[in-house]
Amino acid sequence: MLREATNLRRLAIRDLEPLLQHQPAITEAMAHLSRLRELSFFLIGKCTLEMLKRTTCLPHRLEFGMWKDGPRVAGDTAAFDRYAPWLHTVNLWQCACLLESFGPEYVGEGVRVLGLGGRVPLLSTVCREFPNVRTITFAPECSVEEEIPTANWTSLDHVDTSTPLPFFLCTVRRLDLRYVLGAAQTRFSRTQVIDRTVRLLSQTKPVVLSCKIDEKPGDNIVERIIPTLAQVRFLEVAYTPAEPDAGANAMSPPVQSVNHWTGEFFRRFEKVPLIGLALALCTDPVSFGRNVHETARLAAMQIPTLKFVSVGVLPKREGSNVPAPMYFRVQICKAREVVLERLASDQGERLRNELRMITRPTDA
Repeated sequence: MLREATNLRRLAIRDLEPLLQHQPAITEAMAHLSRLRELSFFLIGKCTLEMLKRTTCLPHRLEFGMWKDGPRVAGDTAAFDRYAPWLHTVNLWQCACLLESFGPEYVGEGVRVLGLGGRVPLLSTVCREFPNVRTITFAPECSVEEEIPTANWTSLDHVDTSTPLPFFLCTVRRLDLRYVLGAAQTRFSRTQVIDRTVRLLSQTKPVVLSCKIDEKPGDNIVERIIPTLAQVRFLEVAYTPAEPDAGANAMSPPVQSVNHWTGEFFRRFEKVPLIGLALALCTDPVSFGRNVHETARLAAMQIPTLKFVSVGVLPKREGSNVPAPMYFRVQICKAREVVLERLASDQGERLRNELRMITRPTDA
C-alpha cells in the first residue's frame, strides 16, 4: 500500500527501526515515494539510514528522534549529502550524534532551522556544516563538546537552549533560556550554570531575552547578569525571589509581600533599555490581581524606557491552574506621572508576540 502512495508529501512513523527489521519491504516501498517533502521518524537506527540511501525523494524537512543502535559505520549518513541542497529544517532529537558521521565536505547551505538533542559535536563543527542557520534549538537532553567560542554564524537570529552553552562568537537577536538560573543541572553545578550563562549572554548580546531566575537568600544572580543586558529591549522573566520567611508548607510567598521586593527588583533594571517587560511572579494564585496594577506601576516608575508590561503567575507545581497574565500599555504624562492602560488579553498577547520580533537597533 505504501508503495502506491506516490503523491505522498508528508510521512511520520514511530518506532521505525524495529518496523524495518520486521518488514524490510518498507525500504523498497520508500524508494518509490519521490514526492516526499517532510519526513518524521522516531526510534531510528542502521536500517533507517540504509533505507534513506535508497530513497529518491528530496525532502525539505527532516525530523528524527532517538538513535536505537550502537556505533555506526563510515558513510552511513550518505543520504544527507544528496538531501543537502533541498533541506530547510533539520531536527535531530536524541540523535545529534549523526552529525559525527557527516563528511568534512558536507555543507547544508539551505538549512535555516536546526534542532539538536543528545550528543552534539563541537558547535564550531555544527556552524561549518549549517552556516546559514537562523534558528537553533538545543533540547533538554543535549550535551555539547567543550571548546573555546568559535561558532560564528553570520545570520543566526534565535537560540533556544535548555543548557548554558558559552561557545558563540556571534550576536543573537533572540535568546530563550529554558533552564533555571539558580538550579543545578546534571552536568553543571548551580554556580557553573550561572557563570556559563553570564558568558553566553556576554557573547550573544540578545535584544530579546527569556529566562527563569530562582534566587536563594544571599544570591546575586540578577546583579551578575545585568551588565550583559545592555542591548535587551524585551525581557520575559519568570522570577522566584528569596523568601526566607515564607512558611515551609506555603505554596508560594503571599501576594501581600510581593511589592516588598518588586520595587528593588525593578530598580536593578533601571539602566537596561527595556521597552517591554513580561514578568511571571512566584506568588499566590488565589490572591493574584489585588496588587498587579501596583506591580506594573512600580516597573514603569523604575524603568523609564518601558512602554509595555505584563504581570502573570509562575505555577509552583506542575499542572497548577493559574490566572491569565494582565497586560498594560505604559504612558507618561507631562507631569512625569505614570498612566497604565489595561489591555485585553488578545491585544496584550499580540503586542507581546510583536515585541519578540523586535530587531536590533542599527546603531547597536
